[in-house]
Parts: sequence; structure tokens; C-alpha cells
Amino acid sequence: MASPKFKHWYDEKEGVLRGEIYERFNAETLEEISADLSKYTPEQQKYIVGHILDDAQQMPGKEERRIGKEKAGLVRFKKAAIWGAKPVIRMVASIVLTAQGRGKDVKFFVSEEEAIAWIREQKELEKKTALK
Repeated sequence: MASPKFKHWYDEKEGVLRGEIYERFNAETLEEISADLSKYTPEQQKYIVGHILDDAQQMPGKEERRIGKEKAGLVRFKKAAIWGAKPVIRMVASIVLTAQGRGKDVKFFVSEEEAIAWIREQKELEKKTALK
């Protein structure tokens, strides 16, 4: 049996949807990721913390980029913190996210601790804004 290329789970303690990508994804894997994410409620998808492991950090091909763009709107996140991405992945992702109008909604971090701290900060800002 092949090892999984990704994993998602809801972290009750932090109130975030977590994800890990273990290997470079292909078009089929992107479809699987999209289907897996759709199992989570919009509230669970609101804040995401993702980890991209080294083996997953290869540039996606044209078909993968097309599917990724098509499926991106299906995940209803408010903020996402991604950690572990190499500089070239961060740069390309930032360009794509900015073009989609989501540049301020996703941040990249070196460590999990930094990613979680930013998500906590974003949740606090949302609470303060809601009280006004």
C-alpha cells in the first residue's frame, strides 16, 4: 500500500484545520486533497495551519497549477499560516495568492510555533473587530 501524500485533521485545542503535505502532489492528489478538505465544515476551515515537508517542495506542473487555481475557492479559509516552505515555494505562492486577492490572508513561517502564534493573533483581531 502506498504511503499517503497528505493528511488533514481538525485541532480542537487551537481551533484550526491542520494539514501536512508529504510528497510532491500531482493532479490526482490535488483532487483527493480537495475532496478531503470538503469534509470539514466552513467553521473548521476558517483558520488553517499547514506544513509542507521537504519532499513536497517541487514546483507543480501546469496541470497541477490549473487544478489548484480551480479548487482554491472551495476552501473557505479566513487566514492560513504555512510553515516549512522553501523560499522559492513561498515566492511563487505569494504571487499566485496576491493575484487571487488573498495575499494578506496567507503568511509563511519557518516554524510551527510562529505559524500558530500568528493564527492566534488573527483570531484575537477578529474578536476585537467583532466587538466594535
